[in-house]
Amino acid sequence: KQPLRQLTTAYSADQHLGIHADIGQRFGDNQEYGLRLNTAYRDGDTSINHQNSRNSSHSLGLDYQADRLNLSADIIYQKDMMSRAVRGLTAIAGIDIPKAPNPKTNLSALSDYSQAESLTFLSRAEYQLNDAALVYGTVGHNHFNYDKQEVPGLTILNPIGDTRANTNLQQGHNGTVSAEVGTRIKLSTGNIQHQFVLAANHFRQQGWFGQSRYESYLTNIYHPTYVDDLGQPIAVVPKAKSNETMLRSVVFADTLSTAQDKLQFTLGLRHQQVETSNFSANGERSNHYNESATTPSFALVYKPFKQLSFYANYIEALTVGATPPNDAVNFNQVFAPYKSKQYELGTKFDLGNFGGTVAIFQIRKPTGIVDPESKIYSLDGEQQNQGIELNGFGNITPTLRFLGGLSFVDAKLRRTQDGLNDNHHAVGVPQFLSNLGLEWDTPFNPRLTLTGRMIHNAKAYVSADNSQSVPDWTRFDFGGRYQTKIGKAPVTLQANLNNVFNKAYWEANPSSYMTISTPRTLLLSTTFDF
Repeated sequence: KQPLRQLTTAYSADQHLGIHADIGQRFGDNQEYGLRLNTAYRDGDTSINHQNSRNSSHSLGLDYQADRLNLSADIIYQKDMMSRAVRGLTAIAGIDIPKAPNPKTNLSALSDYSQAESLTFLSRAEYQLNDAALVYGTVGHNHFNYDKQEVPGLTILNPIGDTRANTNLQQGHNGTVSAEVGTRIKLSTGNIQHQFVLAANHFRQQGWFGQSRYESYLTNIYHPTYVDDLGQPIAVVPKAKSNETMLRSVVFADTLSTAQDKLQFTLGLRHQQVETSNFSANGERSNHYNESATTPSFALVYKPFKQLSFYANYIEALTVGATPPNDAVNFNQVFAPYKSKQYELGTKFDLGNFGGTVAIFQIRKPTGIVDPESKIYSLDGEQQNQGIELNGFGNITPTLRFLGGLSFVDAKLRRTQDGLNDNHHAVGVPQFLSNLGLEWDTPFNPRLTLTGRMIHNAKAYVSADNSQSVPDWTRFDFGGRYQTKIGKAPVTLQANLNNVFNKAYWEANPSSYMTISTPRTLLLSTTFDF
């Protein structure tokens, strides 16, 4: 509701500069019209050797708010370009995983690049029929275009870091349309209040893809070989329609609550249809799936008093089949839909200066992995994640605040082929994760706040047979912000140093890929409020 005039300038190592403007204003006799403009541009060298990135993003939001009618529309444009993007690595079976290289290491070819462009339109309308009933509708469209030459996944061949690289040139675009209509109705039956929701939605996405593949070459993660000429392609797939996904659903839910909302119970039913297809180079449809299911959801919330709540929920959903990672050879392949199931129990409390959540959960989903030799992604059984998550925030003292969390996850494989990997730990899921952030308003200068953050991940496996793993790692980030004025304009100066000790480590991915840690990076910004 308040007018906004904000300008931010930014710098990050090495010589990556940016500027961002955020402008908002309401108009009209009753402030019924609103406008919000965001525009940003960043360009320069990154903290990874021999890498440059250029990004621009622009968005315009408009809205109209009347007594009964609310309208909004947003248009968003984004363009990203990067030279020599660095992707993931896998190791061949049976070798010891070598120590992670210097985080600044760039393993790409000299001519590698990546560029993408996205245009999105969103709109929404709500109309209040009366005090008890509301109807709404939404529609959105996105067009995404990409063009990149990169190594989609390097293969580590031995413990001394020798690596095979296969470069691909990929071009494609996706078009997405989504829409939803629905109504929300409130009514009472005795002492019980009901909130009914009835909605229908539709989603359609189509993708086009083309690829040229080049001969592999050898490099090393510690002493990279920078290839200049990749030669002629050894295989070419012309750009053509490659996949299509259509999702349709109708959902009905009723939330029942008692006076003061001390007890709430939600019952929901959703009928879903998932239709997915791949297309061959000649345009013929393949791997076609058309499945439907009616799935339930339940949620119970009990609030003995305002600051404390206990909850339990269960949900099933028919979900689009697993998506291969972008680095896989078959990253455009469509897999069969599956029914996911999730259970959760927890509590939330907020005492003002202190609060937190505790949750116990179980999630089941199909599991997949990328073969280190062929780079083909395939499914093998089911992954069951069981765990507990704790999060907290609050004031340790009037000038010292914290925000942090812990997760303990027991992720096991089930129903694998011939039971070979049953009860093994799932790939890329650490059993323990933690993070802790601190903010300190310094007593020697009340305008200065110092910040720090610690992130820790336990060991994670990168092979389904659990013979290969990456070690645990801990990273520290430090920073600070200083608030002042230039004339009458408030100004915020901010500095952050991420990965302070330039820690080299592997991050494991659930698809069996490993990525190199982000190098020590300095981020500076100045924000002006006019």
